[in-house]
Amino acid sequence: MKYLGLFTLILLTTNCNTTSENITDSQSEEQVFLKAFDQELQLNNTDTHTISIGDFGDEEGAVILQHPSQFEQSEIVRDASSNWNPVYKYKAKNNFKGVDVVLIETCKLAGQSTSLQCAKDTLKIKLTIGN
Repeated sequence: MKYLGLFTLILLTTNCNTTSENITDSQSEEQVFLKAFDQELQLNNTDTHTISIGDFGDEEGAVILQHPSQFEQSEIVRDASSNWNPVYKYKAKNNFKGVDVVLIETCKLAGQSTSLQCAKDTLKIKLTIGN
């Protein structure tokens, strides 16, 4: 019986590997799983804008890494209005015109059910605010 506990511990340790098989010595795990993509939007400064981040499962999500510098509202909302998928809501400060940037990190589950990993993407949204 005591060997069963040791065997289970070894089995769990080997199956819960959080690194990728393809990572070389010169790469970090973050470099392998971090993919950047950009989005540029032309917006007015009077409305609240809702920007879809994508389709997400219950265990997946998104966080704001860097808020824009000129915002009145900058938040991720996940509720029934977005079918429980995260959306980014942004409203510029009154009378602001120019360029602002928000960085959002998303986490999507990847891998087999025995060793799920968070595949991270960084979404960089360039917000050009006009009238």
